Amino acid sequence: MPKSLVFVLTLTVLLAACSTKKNTPMTRFYHATTARFNTHHNGQLAYTAGMEAQEKGHQDDYTAMLPMFLPMKKQTAELGKGDFETAITKAEKAIKNHSIKRRPKRNTSRRPSPKEREFMARKEFNPFLRHSWLMMGKAQFQRGEFIEAASTFNYIARLYATQPEVHSVARAWLARCYVALEWPYDAEDVLRKFSRDSISREGERERDKSQAAYHILTGEYAEAIPWLQKSIKHEKRAKRKARLNYLLAQLQRATGNDAAAYKSLRRVVRANPPYELALNARVLQSEVTAKGKHRQAIKRLRRMTKADKNKEYLDQLYLALGNVYLGIGDTARCLGAFEAGMEKATRQGIAKAMLMLRAGQIYWDKEDYVEAQRCYAGAVAILDKEHDAFKETERRSKILDELAPHVASVELQDSLQALARMPEAERLAAIDRVIDELKKKEKEEAKKQTAANAATAGPTGAAAPGTPVRPAGPTGGSERGAWYFYNPQAVAQGKQQFQRTWGRRPNEDNWRRSDKTNEAQMGEFEEYDYDAEENAEAIADSIAQAEAEAEQALQDSLRNDPHQREYYLAQIPLTDEQMEASHATLSDALFEAGVREISPLENFALAHRTLSRLLTEYPEHSRRADAYFQMFLLCGRLGRVDEAAMWRDRLVAEHADTREARLLANPNYERNARFGRHIEDSLYTLAYAAYTQSRYAEVERLYKASSTEFPDGDHRGRLLFVRAMSHLYGG
Repeated sequence: MPKSLVFVLTLTVLLAACSTKKNTPMTRFYHATTARFNTHHNGQLAYTAGMEAQEKGHQDDYTAMLPMFLPMKKQTAELGKGDFETAITKAEKAIKNHSIKRRPKRNTSRRPSPKEREFMARKEFNPFLRHSWLMMGKAQFQRGEFIEAASTFNYIARLYATQPEVHSVARAWLARCYVALEWPYDAEDVLRKFSRDSISREGERERDKSQAAYHILTGEYAEAIPWLQKSIKHEKRAKRKARLNYLLAQLQRATGNDAAAYKSLRRVVRANPPYELALNARVLQSEVTAKGKHRQAIKRLRRMTKADKNKEYLDQLYLALGNVYLGIGDTARCLGAFEAGMEKATRQGIAKAMLMLRAGQIYWDKEDYVEAQRCYAGAVAILDKEHDAFKETERRSKILDELAPHVASVELQDSLQALARMPEAERLAAIDRVIDELKKKEKEEAKKQTAANAATAGPTGAAAPGTPVRPAGPTGGSERGAWYFYNPQAVAQGKQQFQRTWGRRPNEDNWRRSDKTNEAQMGEFEEYDYDAEENAEAIADSIAQAEAEAEQALQDSLRNDPHQREYYLAQIPLTDEQMEASHATLSDALFEAGVREISPLENFALAHRTLSRLLTEYPEHSRRADAYFQMFLLCGRLGRVDEAAMWRDRLVAEHADTREARLLANPNYERNARFGRHIEDSLYTLAYAAYTQSRYAEVERLYKASSTEFPDGDHRGRLLFVRAMSHLYGG
C-alpha cells in the first residue's frame, strides 16, 4: 500500500476521533487521553500547588476545636487562590472540549447485559472527565466558595447517578459543603441517604470525614469520634494524620475521656509533626493529666516556659498552666499564671486574647470589675469580629467601661481614708512598701530592656540600627534616671542649686548680668554698685523669693515623683477639708456605681450592697431621693416586698415634691407602671375628641383624671392646651 494512502487513512481516522459528535471506542479513548494528559494534568499540578500553599500557611487556633477542613478558616481559604482558579479553568476547558454526550449505537440483534444497560444510561461517556468534574468542585471548596462547590457536586451526583464510584464521592463532598456553610439539616439529609445508596471505597473515605465534620458542627462529639477514627486510619500523610489525632484528642477531652485524649496526643508527638503542633500536643497533655498527677504537669509546663525556643509560645504555655490550676480549684495561682502570660506574651494573637478572657471571667465572677475591665478591653482589641466570643466580650467591655471608673474611685478613696486613719509610722511604712515594689518592678523592666537591647545589638556589641540609645550621665538609679534630664528629681535639685547661686534668670545671652541697658558702655569688669541700701534690699528680697520658689519647685517635683513619699502623702486626706472632699467623691462614686450595677450590669445583689452603704454612711447625700427610688425598684426585682415598701414610704415622706415620689404616692402605681402609657394615651385621645365635639365639661373631667394619675405624663402639655381652648370657647 502506498505511504500516501496510509497517511490519508490515518489522518481520516484521527479526524473522525477528534469529533465529540461521535461515540465510539476510538473517540472515547482519544478524548479521554487528550483530556488527561493535555488539560487536566496542568490543572492537577495547580491544584496540588494550592493545597501545599494552604497547608504551609494555615495557622490553627489551638485554644478552640480545630476545623476538620482547612478552608473552613477564612484566612486559609485566601491562600493559593490563583492556583485553584487555574485548576478550575483547566477543568472547565477539559469538560468543554472533551465531553461526549451522544449515546453510542446499540446492537439491536441481542439483548443487552446489565453492564451494557448501565453504560447506555450514562449522561457522560468520556471515562476520564469525572476527574475534571471532581477537581473543579474540590478547587471551589478549597477557595472557600462553598455554595458554588455545593452546586457543582450536586450536578456531578446527577450527571453520574448510575456510577457509584463517582456519585458517592460527589455526595460526600456535597455534605461537606453544607457543613462548611453551617447548614446541618441539609448535610444530615445527604448523609442519611448513604445507607440506601451503593458506595465506592473512595466515597466511603470521604463520607467518613464528612460524617465526623457534621457531628462536630452539631456538637455531637461522642458520635463524631468513631467517624474521625476511621478517617485517621485511612489518612496516609503523616502531618495530616497528626493534626486529625490532635482533633480526636480535643473531642475525647470534651466528652470527659481524658485518658483516651492523652493517648491520642502521644500519637501526635510520636508522629514528629511541626514544632507548634507538637508543643501544643504536650501542652494539652498537661491539661488532661489525671488530677492526682497535676504537680508533674505543672512542673513540666513551668520547665517549658523557661526554654528559649518556647518564648514565642509563652501565651499558650501560661494559658495551659492556668487551666491546670483552675482544674484543681486553685484560683489564685490560676490568675497568677494568666497575668504572667499576659505580661510575657510576645504575640498579639488568639492565645493572648484567651488569657484575657479567662482572667476576665474569673475577675467578673469575683466582682472585681476594675481588673475585669482591663482584661475585656484588651481581649476586644485582639479578637476577630467573627470570633464566637467577640460579641459577648464587646458587650461586657462596654458595660465595664461605664462602671469601672466609679468602682475604682470607691476603692481609691477607701484606701486613702484607711491610710489617713493610720498612725504616722504605719502610714509611712505602707508608703515605703509601695515605693520598694515600684523600684523592684522598674529594676526588672530595666533588665528586660537591657536584654532586649543585647538581642538587637550588632556583631560588635553596638545597637542595631533603629534601636534608641540614651546617653550616659552622672546620675544613677532606675532606668528613667539613666541620663540626667530623664530624672525629674535630679533636674529639680540642680535647678534649686542654680537659683540659690544666681537667682531666677531668663534664658538669654549674658544671663549673668543684672543690668544690660548700657552693656556697650560698661566695661567687661565694671562692678555693679551693691552698696546702695535700696539695691541691697531689692537683692535680699529677690534672693528670698528665689529660695522660696526653688523650695516650692522641689516640693512640686517630689509630689510628682512616685519614688518619693511626698507623692503619696499629697493624695492622702490628712486635713479636715481634704477628708470632706474625699467623702464627697466617695459618696458620688457609690451612687454612680450602684445605679450602673443595676443596669446595664444587672448584678442586683451587689447594687443593693452598694446603695445600702451609700444611704447608711451618707444619709444626707444630695441624690438620696434617686437612691431611694432605685432601692425601691431594686428590692421589687429581688422580691423583697417589705423593704421595697419601706423605701417607697421614705421617698414619699422625705421628698414629696419629686416626680418619683408623686408616682409612688399614687395607689394605682403598679397599674400605671404596667399600662400607664396606654391609659394616658387613651385619656388624651378622649379629651381631644370631647373638645372637637364641644363637650367641654368632659374635657375638664378627663384633664383632672389625667393630672391626678399622670402629673408628669408625656401628654401634660397637650392636655393643658386642649383645656385652655375648651375654656376659651366653652366659657
